[in-house]
Amino acid sequence: MSGSSLLVSAWVGVAAGPTVGSGSMETTIQAGDLSKFHADNFDISYIADILLVVALAAGYFFVHKYRDASSVVKCSRQVEKKEEQLLQDCFEPPRKPIGKGLGETRAPFVAPAAARAKSGRSCGSTSERHRQLNQQLCKLEHAEEVLAMVGEFGMQMNGVNLSTALHRVAKWSKKQRLDLAEVRDTAQWKKLVRLTHQKLGELTAQGVANTLWAVGTMQLPINDEPKFIADVIAAAEEHVESFTPQALANSAWACATMGWQHTSLLGKVQRCCVSSFSSFNPQDLSNIAWAFGTLGFLTQPFLDGTAKVALPMVAACKPGEMANIVWAFARANQRPKELFDRVAEVVTSTADGLNSQALCTIAWSFATVGHTDEEMMASILRAGGLKMRWFSPKELSNLLWACATMNVASDRFLDTACNSVVRCRDSFTGEEVANVIWALATLKFMHSQCCEHLANAVLRRRDEISAKALTNILWGYATLGHKNPALFVNLAAVVQSSVGQLSTTELITVAWSYSVCGVRVPEMLQTLASAASGNLDEQQVEVLSTSFKKLSFVPEK
Repeated sequence: MSGSSLLVSAWVGVAAGPTVGSGSMETTIQAGDLSKFHADNFDISYIADILLVVALAAGYFFVHKYRDASSVVKCSRQVEKKEEQLLQDCFEPPRKPIGKGLGETRAPFVAPAAARAKSGRSCGSTSERHRQLNQQLCKLEHAEEVLAMVGEFGMQMNGVNLSTALHRVAKWSKKQRLDLAEVRDTAQWKKLVRLTHQKLGELTAQGVANTLWAVGTMQLPINDEPKFIADVIAAAEEHVESFTPQALANSAWACATMGWQHTSLLGKVQRCCVSSFSSFNPQDLSNIAWAFGTLGFLTQPFLDGTAKVALPMVAACKPGEMANIVWAFARANQRPKELFDRVAEVVTSTADGLNSQALCTIAWSFATVGHTDEEMMASILRAGGLKMRWFSPKELSNLLWACATMNVASDRFLDTACNSVVRCRDSFTGEEVANVIWALATLKFMHSQCCEHLANAVLRRRDEISAKALTNILWGYATLGHKNPALFVNLAAVVQSSVGQLSTTELITVAWSYSVCGVRVPEMLQTLASAASGNLDEQQVEVLSTSFKKLSFVPEK
């Protein structure tokens, strides 16, 4: 082999690079090739060629070594990034949330180790970890995501984190309209309640109020967690003097929603309200008034304070807020004239902007306390007539009852209302039917189609109707002169079974109604006579005797 051939051969061997898995170099120069060199044909140029080859080989060797080292560094960095991502993924809620209401995924929580790698500063303190957990909980917008995070990291959370998680689960469950019983049945929810209970002592006043609100929003049955609920209420009593107006309103709202008549807590909340009413905004005032009105826990100092602070803010109230305030006074059967006059003035000018619930609640409240304002009612009826299609059965019955109580209604409005009653007749309860029939009879407005459909509704729900509602239905049909023998015959058995719940006046009213409609049911009439005997004054005796005589019925003694 010539020197040039040897050089080319050596270069090709160098270019071939190192053998994978070994640290040595192999070239195409073989030991046998060297035996071909003889002194007589050896040229000094060969030495230069060989040195050149060796230099090239050495250079290539070092280039490969550098490249390999660079690859190792690069690979190491990739591993670190993967570890970082795994840490982040540990704090990120599942991509596919459990249960209903699947939503978009949120930005992952950055774990302390990853945060240190990114910022170069220490994030290892407990308070920092808890702060980051709270920030991430506040970013989540689905109950399932919050529960998933609690399931993974609940043991690392402090009381504030757990209170925040409980509040977020309640908020998003309500907003997403999830099945609350289904949410409460999850392992994550039960874990959240257990951990919150354990760390209840760490909560601030705001945290306690949020927890109480969450319990009410989630409608947590007291039998499910009696000790937890009792301890939350005790914590609320302890912190109540530090509650903000919103916290006071939320606490009272939770008690009202759950029907908790906890007089000690409610009394403290009311006293705190009276002393801080000047700090309340319309929403807080509305919520606290609704809550205490619902519970029937309305003291005079509270009512006086509510009237005083509500008066200047009536115009700033939203429709529902204004309705809640006057409704609370109606529940207490009190009428602060100045406040009701101001509400009437505002409603008269803004009725077209009020929703159906606000219109009906305000009308019902004014009727209940006997504060009639014809101009306001005219505005309510005009606006109500335009929005009648959106009225619920309860709203329809309450508005008609209010119209009858105040004797304020036009035939046009009543006709529109009756047509709406016919459309949703199958959704009326027995009590609502009683209100409608009583109202039409009081206003002396006959609508045959409406009366007929409501009679069928009464028969379907006769076992659900109270004794008083039953009396009003019978009296209403008799007063309107709408004779429906089948209705009266079928209700006779209900009258007999509930006669013990009827007052003397109601007993006489039932007998009078049957006599007007000419329906004779001897067994029922005898039951009425026996129940009424010995408790009647002269006028009542005369009415009952006249009714029996018209039915050709002689009661047994």
